[in-house]
Amino acid sequence: MWRKAGVVRNQAQLEQALTELVELRTELDQVGCPGGPLYNLAWSAALNLENALDVSEAIVRCALARQESRGAHYRSDFPERNDEEFLCNLILTHAQRPPQMQAIDMGRMSPENLA
Repeated sequence: MWRKAGVVRNQAQLEQALTELVELRTELDQVGCPGGPLYNLAWSAALNLENALDVSEAIVRCALARQESRGAHYRSDFPERNDEEFLCNLILTHAQRPPQMQAIDMGRMSPENLA
């Protein structure tokens, strides 16, 4: 994630990250650790791998969908903010991919009122 979906992102690196995450997910069934769960930090880490993959995949899929730069999300291939298309939330679930755009009402905090 740090190398392919870090602070500065672009489409090619994000697509590579997604490919690697899919590969890691296929290997997840073979992950285990010796001993039982009692006083075993490795056991806890093994259980958290699936969650880490879920979060990483969500970050990458949403970063690919958001073809702009906004806040801490910087795409070198889309360096400008694009309020016309992407002033929205992206919603991603296990059942529904790719991310869906959800309009938001900024009210008095809209970008044009902050300038």
